[in-house]
Parts: sequence; structure tokens; C-alpha cells
Amino acid sequence: MPTIFTPNGVSVECIFTSGLSRVENIYHVTKGSPATGADLAALGLIIRNWENTTMAPLRHNSVSLVLIELTALDAAGAPTLLYTTGLPVVGTIAGSSMPNFNSVAIKHTTGVTGRSKRGRTYFIGLCPVHLLSADTITAAYVTSFTNAYNTLRTNLAAAGWTFVINSKYSGVTIVGGRRVATPRANGIMQAVTASSVENAVDTQRHRKLPYQL
Repeated sequence: MPTIFTPNGVSVECIFTSGLSRVENIYHVTKGSPATGADLAALGLIIRNWENTTMAPLRHNSVSLVLIELTALDAAGAPTLLYTTGLPVVGTIAGSSMPNFNSVAIKHTTGVTGRSKRGRTYFIGLCPVHLLSADTITAAYVTSFTNAYNTLRTNLAAAGWTFVINSKYSGVTIVGGRRVATPRANGIMQAVTASSVENAVDTQRHRKLPYQL
């Protein structure tokens, strides 16, 4: 696949260890202009503080945020930063855990229809305390997860950042009888307006867990 740049966009790659596995969540944000190295450092602190205050109390203690990789997406040679200050941040829920492929899906919406206008995060660190049954989580944790991701959006906004969906592909092209995603000339960002969680336990078998499809 070709490299697709997104003017004014920033990729935020949160890298965790979960037991012996490396797992990731990827988010995209913008501040409306090209990000500098100083901007990336400030953004890393926002993400680290959100993880420490809001997310760690929801994660099993076998899960640790060990690195935040921030990359400006404007062009080749744009700033990038490996943020490690205050890391690792370790989950706080003790007791038994669940397999890495068990997760809860958080839906991010923009108020606009279309597949490229919505995104998804798979939560890392699910454990039995979250469960109402074998395949559902409790209403209290539905609320907790929903509030947590809306807190990310509002924390970013307070610092001048916008949480976005970054769409880099539009539809598919048939190549050699196979459906291949059609790349855009540049990524197109749409602001996230809300995040929500259903109570179903999902299966995510990829070790790299981007929120965006």
C-alpha cells in the first residue's frame, strides 16, 4: 500500500504489553496546523495523563502502557516522537484476566453517515470483573467505558486538539479478481462528536488494535 499523508493530522499509537504480547490502539488527532515536536510532546503528556487517571483503573494489571509513538502526518520528514515520560502506566484491576482476543468495541461517530466517517477502538485489558455474563459486560462498565473515551475527546479539545477519524481509503478497486482498498490522494479527517459502547463482548484476533477500520 502507498504512503498516504494527512495534512495537519497526527497519529497517536499507544503501545501496551499484555502478558507476553504487544498490543496497540491507534488514534488520530489534529490541531488545525502542522504539528511541531513541542506539540507532540504536549500531546504525549495529555494521552499519558488520560491513561493514568481514566483508563488504568479500567484495565487488568497485566496490561501496561509502555510507549506512545506520535507522528505528524503532513509529509515525509514531518516530526515524530517516542514518548516515554511517566511510563509505564499499569492497569489496576487484580485477579484473573481474559484472553487478549476478548475485547469490547467502542464506536466513535462524527454525526455524518458513511463508513469512512466512523471508527472503532478495541479495549485492551478486559477481565471477569467487567462481565455480566459470558458474552456481555455490566451496565456500569458500559457507562464507564463510554465516559472514558468521551473524556479523551474533551481532554484533547481543552488543549486545542480535535479527535478525528482519518479516512485514507475510499471504496474498493478490483485488481486481479480481488477487492483492493482504493487509496485517497490525502487522508480526510472528520471530527469525532461522540463515543459509545455496546454491552457485547467482542473478539479481536489481531495483535495490533487500531480504532479505525
